[in-house]
Amino acid sequence: MINKIIFTIFFLTYFPSLARSGGYDAGNGGLVLVCRAKYDRYGINKIQFYDMWYWSKEGLSPYSLTFRTDLKDYPQGTNLLVEELSQMVPQYAVDLVEEFEILKKLVEEYKAEYLKGYHFDYLSRTEDYGERLAPRNFCNSEFDHPLEVANIARYDQRNFFILSYLYFDALSEIEKNGLIFHEVVYRVLEKYNLDKDEAFNTMEVTANMLSNLPEEQKLQNISKILLSK
Repeated sequence: MINKIIFTIFFLTYFPSLARSGGYDAGNGGLVLVCRAKYDRYGINKIQFYDMWYWSKEGLSPYSLTFRTDLKDYPQGTNLLVEELSQMVPQYAVDLVEEFEILKKLVEEYKAEYLKGYHFDYLSRTEDYGERLAPRNFCNSEFDHPLEVANIARYDQRNFFILSYLYFDALSEIEKNGLIFHEVVYRVLEKYNLDKDEAFNTMEVTANMLSNLPEEQKLQNISKILLSK
């Protein structure tokens, strides 16, 4: 409890402009698999965006996906994903663009603080954690801390956006795009209450948009979620 109070004070002191008001509930976050170096607090030996790992594993997801290589660096790649999804489901285009613009500004603020020396390597664990499968042998036990499945981007219960930029910066560009796009999609699904299982559906929409599936197949898969009501 004391740690939580200290963290909140620190957050409000150093990140006052990152508050986000609105009619949303707290929850869901961008999950990563991470192996941290045993003897270096800020060392990251291996990290992977969970959505891409999960949806590439046959037997875990309904299908095994491979991922596109045409996405530009973040944030241009995320912008392209938002544009593509907006064309597929134009009724949500305004919301998708709005959420992305908000998040893009907040990510830039976290980047600025990170470059000033605020590492802010807080890894949050939510109810998502217990529902996800962690891969065996993902980490090398000789050099790594035990595998962690953790949120590095999420909205807390006060509706503040929290981003551990240290871990975000360690992701590949496609994973950065995917992680922020995941948050955009989640906010839209939550806003319209499209399904009770927003977390899983957000993962599926994100993975499909990042995948090499034909456009017709992507639209069919995504429409089952975004056009279900």
